[in-house]
Amino acid sequence: MKSKLYILFSFVIFVITLISCSSPLEKEDGFNNLTPIPPVLDKVITADQVIVLNWEQVTGATEYEIFINTSIDRPNLPINTINKTNATINNLENELSYYLWIKSKNKKGKSDYSVPIIGIPNPITPPENLTIREENEQLTINWNSIPNASEYEVFYNTNNIQPKNPVVITTNTTAVIKGLVNYATYYIWVRAKNIAGVSLSSLITGSPVGPPAMPSGLTYSRSFTGAFTITVQCSPVLNATKYRWELSTRNNTVFSEKTTTVSSANFDYANDRISYNVDYLIRVRAENGAGTSDWSQRILILGWY
Repeated sequence: MKSKLYILFSFVIFVITLISCSSPLEKEDGFNNLTPIPPVLDKVITADQVIVLNWEQVTGATEYEIFINTSIDRPNLPINTINKTNATINNLENELSYYLWIKSKNKKGKSDYSVPIIGIPNPITPPENLTIREENEQLTINWNSIPNASEYEVFYNTNNIQPKNPVVITTNTTAVIKGLVNYATYYIWVRAKNIAGVSLSSLITGSPVGPPAMPSGLTYSRSFTGAFTITVQCSPVLNATKYRWELSTRNNTVFSEKTTTVSSANFDYANDRISYNVDYLIRVRAENGAGTSDWSQRILILGWY
């Protein structure tokens, strides 16, 4: 009887030991005991003879096999097996379409092929159509988007030597460089960048401008050939892009009448806007992208009596 109890007790201890030993193993392995699912490929990044792939980590996967072909036919053999979730494929032919697949893998087996994605290697091209807006102590640069660029680097200098380090890194196609000296000439370079490398730089130059000075030297002339006309003019103002002329009657010092903005330092008031027998006051101010000047001194224009 004691012998039977001893055998039974030993068996129970063996089962408990077996369970206690196997449970941590199952817990440790977790999803590694299951064949993983295929990865989902993100958008590819392309550069000169290069395709860069990215995908999300697959639960339970320990490695990934990479497949590539120039047709939709899935290859039997991978070109590489890696244990990370990104891959750079080099020495490809530019302007040629490549189909790419990934398989997840662990000790239990491999997944099916992922849904294919297409990549076309292209040299990353420099930004094009750079424009510059010259403002007070700053420059605003704009450029066209580059299809395979993930960000852009902007450099500047007061000579034609591109610095090593950018002053702006942006995912947008515009950049503002502040703290500059008005009327100094600046060289601006912009280049595109992605995970595979950088493009050549595009260059543009510009000079920040401050608000223009107050116009001076106002004069006028009158004519009455078919229509009564007053021609007013001032001395051209440096860096002015337009002039705002305002006219008021002599007895009205509020210059809210007959406001006109033109691009030149002279303007004609014709008889559809004025009367020949009225005295007028006229003033002008200069404007540009950086701001406006003070109003000029007023001049009195006597009517034609």
